[in-house]
Amino acid sequence: MSNFNETIDFDIGYAPLERYPEMKYVIRGDNDQAIGVVGKDFNAVSHPEFFGKIREAWQELLPELVEDATIHNKVSRHGAWALEEVIFPKAVRTVETSLHQTDLALRFVYWHGVDGSCRNNCLVGAIDFFCTNGMVLGDYDHVKRKNTKGFSMSNFIEEITNLEGRFEEHVAWCQKIARRSVNEHKIRAMLEGIIPSERTQEKMFTSVMDEVETRGWNMWSVYSAFTEYASHENRFALRSTGNDNYEERQFKRNTDVAKWTSSPEFMALAA
Repeated sequence: MSNFNETIDFDIGYAPLERYPEMKYVIRGDNDQAIGVVGKDFNAVSHPEFFGKIREAWQELLPELVEDATIHNKVSRHGAWALEEVIFPKAVRTVETSLHQTDLALRFVYWHGVDGSCRNNCLVGAIDFFCTNGMVLGDYDHVKRKNTKGFSMSNFIEEITNLEGRFEEHVAWCQKIARRSVNEHKIRAMLEGIIPSERTQEKMFTSVMDEVETRGWNMWSVYSAFTEYASHENRFALRSTGNDNYEERQFKRNTDVAKWTSSPEFMALAA
């Protein structure tokens, strides 16, 4: 596995917030920059420790897969928020429709914030090699723990290693929805029920139609359009906010996808 992104390779410390004794500053150890204000009980491990311990777990749990694994980092909030995505190209399964087949590889994503911006998180999913869309499901594929005095990195590692078996369930679910036929009317009705913005509905419908041309009239095409939204800007561009949080905002679109695929409207068509 590759070395850490240099933008997150730093220790963290704390400094008192004199006027507010219940709060404290989070300080970058490499440049003494204050990157957050948190409660007095906040207790985060550094990025190198967080990502390093998880990498060690993969090497122990999946030794036959680690050698060819690829790692991608994303960083926001001046290094305070960081994410690591690991793809295991040797762990591949195929999903087929009447028109198309694609290979899915095992994918883990884990992220946290040392500034109190988010919890310690890890989820399991897949990467679609045809379109490089990242795929995740709902909360049952997701471990999340707060940065408090009670947080234990070893306990967190134990929990996330139990997610490895979810990949086969994920692939089976993908193959199931690839066999679920759907039509234009049902797709439009579903999108109207789960996406409030009419503009986003229309963009998503266009994206689904693009997928239908390749994958056919099935729920796999719908899901692939959803995961494109979460993985690539394309027709769903993010507006600039002037803050250093682009990568974080882009990844949070996975939350939208998890919500959509867990909705009664989607589940009724996928059942």
